[in-house]
Amino acid sequence: MVLYRVPVRHLLPINTMPTSSRTLLMEPSPDPPLVTAVIGNWNGAAVLPDCLRTLREQTHRAIEVIVVDNASADASREVAAEFGARWIAMGRNAGLASALNRGAREARGEFVLFLNNDMRFHPRFVQALVDELQQRPDAFAADAVQYDWEGCRPIHEATYLATPGQGTAGVEVAPGLSLFQRSETSPVEVLTASGANLLARRRLFEMLGGFNASMFLGYEDLDLCWRARLRGWPIVYVPSAICWHRESVASNSNEGSPIRLRGTVLGRLIFTTQWLPLIGIVQAWGRALVAVGLDIARLRWSRAMTRGKAVTSALWLLPELLRTRRNGYAMATRTPAGFLNELRQIGDQR
Repeated sequence: MVLYRVPVRHLLPINTMPTSSRTLLMEPSPDPPLVTAVIGNWNGAAVLPDCLRTLREQTHRAIEVIVVDNASADASREVAAEFGARWIAMGRNAGLASALNRGAREARGEFVLFLNNDMRFHPRFVQALVDELQQRPDAFAADAVQYDWEGCRPIHEATYLATPGQGTAGVEVAPGLSLFQRSETSPVEVLTASGANLLARRRLFEMLGGFNASMFLGYEDLDLCWRARLRGWPIVYVPSAICWHRESVASNSNEGSPIRLRGTVLGRLIFTTQWLPLIGIVQAWGRALVAVGLDIARLRWSRAMTRGKAVTSALWLLPELLRTRRNGYAMATRTPAGFLNELRQIGDQR
């Protein structure tokens, strides 16, 4: 997703982490910390070589690489073996979130680097992310800048909540929730990190319970960072960490497009129901049902079936989603509307 951008403005980090939580963080080690790179893969044999080769060329040498495979039908396993990556087969297409969680359970590193398979990385990419987290022991995760494959334009930068009425244009990702991006020249605190290049402290990731495995493909990174922020753990954007992204090569294929649609619809309903104010929940479910009806009216039977299955899955999850919502905000002593206002201050233009 490409979001609107506004001119650069420097932000002071907002440290909202409770003092009691800081004792849970690991003290920096004098030796280079081990980073476990976890790559979710599905039919990625054509793109994995660039990803694995540029990971092998990193200046930060303490890296173990795990490729978690969602039942690929190509030569992905042979490619992973060629570059010495550890291979974990899920046995079926369990979704990106489940694959990343599986890889994190096998990780030995102090930090876990979650990556898409259709990327390549600057030699100092990992080092820049690790250095920032070592300098910010209160932070949960670090985010990077992504360029398109040719390097012509940034496709992911520092991400914030749009602030209504203050001239901040944004892209709506859920009813009542718009995000915008802008270029930054130094590390800043942001709302969320991209799951395509997210470096997290493994211990805190485990405390959060990992990615929400019900989110098959889509919104899993925003949901994870939302939960981290509810605990007061910042996310930091690091503009010196550079990578290039082909963007959803497998999921944009004829076979992958229905999977992407299902994941987007399901992820949006799950995220909205768990975290946004009531009006957003009503709008999200209403829009999803209207979209199914429009697909039927236009005789787009396949899309109607895909959307309908996503809505049905979300409906079965509804009691669990509402329970998570109640417990999450009770723990943080926040209301959904109040927490939204707090998050908007991170990217508020002063």
